Amino acid sequence: MNQDRILLEETFYVLTKKNSVFRVRLTRKGLSLIKESDNQEKKQTIPTRDIIGCKCLRSRKSTTSCSCQSLPRGSLKVVEENSGEQDENDISAYLYIYAYILQNTKSGSCKRERTIITLRFRSFDKYEDNNKEAKRWRNTIKQLIKGEQAQNETPDTPIMHKINEQRKLLVLCNPKSGPGRGKAIFQDKVVPILQEAEIPYDLHITKHANYAREFVRTCNIYQWSGIVL
Repeated sequence: MNQDRILLEETFYVLTKKNSVFRVRLTRKGLSLIKESDNQEKKQTIPTRDIIGCKCLRSRKSTTSCSCQSLPRGSLKVVEENSGEQDENDISAYLYIYAYILQNTKSGSCKRERTIITLRFRSFDKYEDNNKEAKRWRNTIKQLIKGEQAQNETPDTPIMHKINEQRKLLVLCNPKSGPGRGKAIFQDKVVPILQEAEIPYDLHITKHANYAREFVRTCNIYQWSGIVL
């Protein structure tokens, strides 16, 4: 399997990179952002293993009366495509790519840093066409995350194990842990990550000592894709 084969490549206006123009390249290894200036090339690659999900979104309808204002950096508001709050005057489609990149700290340890890459699709004159292209990138990225064969790869490329999207995660949360902030920590720290990765889950709050152990012993655990404690 050729890990360096280019699956998708396009020039984008990347909003999360100081509103700069980048050449973006997708391979099995990851997503590369390439900026060329003064005959020099600067390249940042986000490994596929660090990308957890991506979503196609649309700009939110402005509350101001003027729709011709330029957007200052960081002011873009986005919504789901059919939310009813979308800006019909903006033909752009936006792809939000969520990654947690492993970084070395000064102390010598490692931690993951949340990174969002926002690609703006506006090559076409209609939103529907721009959104179609954004979805093509989204589908390919999600296939790579799951270890599947990308649509534009050759048929003889081996297909790795597929994840069953229908099964949920089982989350067993002890509200006394934390201390006493177990549920709040789950809602504030874990739920946003699951939402970015579009991973469905069933949440069960433990009620007494050994509740989790008794629960998994008396139910069919194979209905879930995994268990989070």
